[in-house]
Amino acid sequence: MFFTLTAFTLISGLSPDARKNSYLANFDNSEIVVAERPYIFTSQNDNTMVNFYFFDKNDILLKNISKYLEEASIQKEVQINTIKVIESLSKFFIDNIDLDSIYTSSYGTVLVDFERDNNIFSIEIGSKSIGYFSEVESITNDFCEESFIDDNEKLNLTIGKLNNDFLNFYSRI
Repeated sequence: MFFTLTAFTLISGLSPDARKNSYLANFDNSEIVVAERPYIFTSQNDNTMVNFYFFDKNDILLKNISKYLEEASIQKEVQINTIKVIESLSKFFIDNIDLDSIYTSSYGTVLVDFERDNNIFSIEIGSKSIGYFSEVESITNDFCEESFIDDNEKLNLTIGKLNNDFLNFYSRI
Protein backbone atom coordinates (compact mmCIF):
# COMPACT_ATOMS: atom_id res chain seq x y z
CA MET A 1 0.00 0.00 0.00
CA PHE A 2 2.76 2.46 0.98
CA PHE A 3 4.63 1.72 -2.28
CA THR A 4 1.52 2.35 -4.37
CA LEU A 5 0.69 5.63 -2.61
CA THR A 6 4.29 6.81 -2.86
CA ALA A 7 4.49 5.92 -6.53
CA PHE A 8 1.22 7.68 -7.25
CA THR A 9 2.36 10.81 -5.41
CA LEU A 10 5.68 10.91 -7.24
CA ILE A 11 4.19 10.23 -10.67
CA SER A 12 1.13 12.47 -10.37
CA GLY A 13 3.33 15.59 -10.65
CA LEU A 14 4.70 14.46 -14.04
CA SER A 15 3.23 15.23 -17.44
CA PRO A 16 0.74 12.68 -18.82
CA ASP A 17 3.34 11.40 -21.33
CA ALA A 18 5.95 10.92 -18.59
CA ARG A 19 3.40 9.12 -16.40
CA LYS A 20 2.42 6.82 -19.29
CA ASN A 21 6.04 5.79 -19.86
CA SER A 22 6.93 5.51 -16.19
CA TYR A 23 7.86 2.07 -14.90
CA LEU A 24 6.11 2.78 -11.62
CA ALA A 25 2.87 3.72 -13.36
CA ASN A 26 2.90 0.40 -15.21
CA PHE A 27 3.99 -1.69 -12.24
CA ASP A 28 2.01 -4.90 -12.02
CA ASN A 29 2.85 -7.10 -9.05
CA SER A 30 0.94 -10.02 -10.58
CA GLU A 31 4.06 -10.73 -12.67
CA ILE A 32 6.20 -11.60 -9.64
CA VAL A 33 7.39 -15.19 -9.93
CA VAL A 34 8.55 -17.23 -6.96
CA ALA A 35 10.79 -20.20 -7.75
CA GLU A 36 10.39 -23.19 -5.47
CA ARG A 37 12.96 -25.54 -3.95
CA PRO A 38 12.02 -29.21 -4.10
CA TYR A 39 10.07 -30.27 -1.05
CA ILE A 40 12.07 -31.93 1.72
CA PHE A 41 11.05 -33.41 5.08
CA THR A 42 11.42 -31.16 8.11
CA SER A 43 12.81 -33.91 10.35
CA GLN A 44 12.92 -37.67 10.73
CA ASN A 45 10.13 -37.51 13.33
CA ASP A 46 7.85 -35.20 11.37
CA ASN A 47 6.75 -36.31 7.93
CA THR A 48 5.10 -33.01 7.03
CA MET A 49 6.30 -31.30 3.90
CA VAL A 50 7.78 -27.81 3.88
CA ASN A 51 7.96 -25.42 0.95
CA PHE A 52 11.18 -23.39 0.58
CA TYR A 53 11.71 -20.50 -1.81
CA PHE A 54 14.75 -19.22 -3.71
CA PHE A 55 15.51 -15.55 -4.20
CA ASP A 56 19.27 -15.00 -4.65
CA LYS A 57 22.51 -16.63 -5.84
CA ASN A 58 22.97 -18.60 -2.61
CA ASP A 59 19.45 -19.95 -2.86
CA ILE A 60 20.12 -21.12 -6.42
CA LEU A 61 23.16 -22.99 -5.07
CA LEU A 62 20.97 -24.56 -2.36
CA LYS A 63 18.37 -25.55 -4.96
CA ASN A 64 21.03 -27.24 -7.07
CA ILE A 65 22.51 -29.00 -4.02
CA SER A 66 19.07 -30.22 -2.97
CA LYS A 67 18.42 -31.56 -6.47
CA TYR A 68 21.86 -33.25 -6.59
CA LEU A 69 21.33 -34.92 -3.19
CA GLU A 70 17.90 -36.17 -4.20
CA GLU A 71 19.33 -37.67 -7.40
CA ALA A 72 22.20 -39.23 -5.41
CA SER A 73 19.63 -41.02 -3.20
CA ILE A 74 21.01 -39.57 0.03
CA GLN A 75 18.92 -40.13 3.19
CA LYS A 76 16.41 -37.35 3.92
CA GLU A 77 18.05 -36.60 7.29
CA VAL A 78 21.40 -36.04 5.55
CA GLN A 79 19.73 -33.87 2.88
CA ILE A 80 18.05 -31.76 5.56
CA ASN A 81 21.25 -31.40 7.59
CA THR A 82 23.25 -30.48 4.48
CA ILE A 83 20.83 -27.69 3.59
CA LYS A 84 20.72 -26.49 7.22
CA VAL A 85 24.51 -26.45 7.51
CA ILE A 86 25.09 -24.72 4.18
CA GLU A 87 22.38 -22.14 4.94
CA SER A 88 24.11 -21.47 8.27
CA LEU A 89 27.59 -20.97 6.84
CA SER A 90 28.94 -17.46 6.53
CA LYS A 91 28.22 -15.70 3.26
CA PHE A 92 31.96 -15.56 2.68
CA PHE A 93 32.18 -19.38 2.74
CA ILE A 94 29.13 -19.85 0.52
CA ASP A 95 30.44 -17.32 -2.01
CA ASN A 96 33.60 -19.43 -2.32
CA ILE A 97 32.04 -22.83 -3.01
CA ASP A 98 30.23 -24.22 -6.00
CA LEU A 99 28.33 -27.39 -6.83
CA ASP A 100 31.54 -29.15 -7.96
CA SER A 101 32.82 -28.79 -4.38
CA ILE A 102 29.97 -30.89 -3.00
CA TYR A 103 29.85 -34.65 -3.32
CA THR A 104 28.72 -37.77 -1.49
CA SER A 105 30.78 -40.45 0.23
CA SER A 106 30.35 -44.21 0.26
CA TYR A 107 29.17 -43.80 3.90
CA GLY A 108 26.09 -41.84 2.83
CA THR A 109 27.47 -38.51 4.04
CA VAL A 110 27.90 -35.26 2.11
CA LEU A 111 31.28 -33.57 1.74
CA VAL A 112 31.71 -29.86 1.11
CA ASP A 113 35.27 -28.86 0.17
CA PHE A 114 36.87 -25.48 -0.22
CA GLU A 115 40.25 -25.72 -1.94
CA ARG A 116 42.76 -23.05 -2.81
CA ASP A 117 46.18 -24.06 -4.12
CA ASN A 118 47.15 -27.08 -1.96
CA ASN A 119 45.07 -25.96 1.02
CA ILE A 120 41.70 -27.45 1.94
CA PHE A 121 38.81 -26.90 4.33
CA SER A 122 36.49 -29.91 4.27
CA ILE A 123 33.12 -30.47 5.97
CA GLU A 124 31.44 -33.87 6.25
CA ILE A 125 27.71 -33.88 7.03
CA GLY A 126 25.82 -36.92 8.24
CA SER A 127 22.38 -37.73 9.59
CA LYS A 128 23.14 -36.72 13.19
CA SER A 129 26.54 -35.01 13.16
CA ILE A 130 29.12 -33.09 11.18
CA GLY A 131 32.87 -33.05 11.20
CA TYR A 132 35.44 -30.86 9.50
CA PHE A 133 39.13 -30.19 9.14
CA SER A 134 41.51 -27.80 7.44
CA GLU A 135 44.98 -28.30 6.04
CA VAL A 136 47.35 -25.50 5.17
CA GLU A 137 50.54 -26.56 3.41
CA SER A 138 49.80 -30.22 4.30
CA ILE A 139 49.52 -29.47 8.03
CA THR A 140 46.18 -30.08 9.76
CA ASN A 141 45.15 -26.93 11.61
CA ASP A 142 41.49 -27.14 12.55
CA PHE A 143 39.92 -30.48 13.35
CA CYS A 144 36.46 -31.42 14.58
CA GLU A 145 35.95 -35.16 14.32
CA GLU A 146 32.29 -35.30 15.23
CA SER A 147 29.86 -32.73 16.52
CA PHE A 148 26.24 -33.70 17.03
CA ILE A 149 23.65 -31.43 15.43
CA ASP A 150 20.45 -33.11 16.56
CA ASP A 151 18.99 -29.85 17.92
CA ASN A 152 19.24 -26.20 16.91
CA GLU A 153 21.34 -25.15 19.91
CA LYS A 154 24.03 -27.73 19.13
CA LEU A 155 23.86 -26.84 15.44
CA ASN A 156 24.31 -23.12 16.15
CA LEU A 157 27.31 -23.73 18.44
CA THR A 158 28.95 -26.04 15.91
CA ILE A 159 28.33 -23.68 12.98
CA GLY A 160 29.68 -20.73 14.99
CA LYS A 161 32.92 -22.61 15.66
CA LEU A 162 33.07 -23.90 12.07
CA ASN A 163 32.66 -20.37 10.63
CA ASN A 164 35.35 -19.05 12.98
CA ASP A 165 37.72 -21.89 12.03
CA PHE A 166 37.06 -21.25 8.33
CA LEU A 167 37.95 -17.57 8.69
CA ASN A 168 41.15 -18.54 10.55
CA PHE A 169 41.95 -21.02 7.78
CA TYR A 170 41.32 -18.45 5.07
CA SER A 171 43.52 -15.86 6.75
CA ARG A 172 46.43 -18.34 6.68
CA ILE A 173 46.29 -19.11 2.96
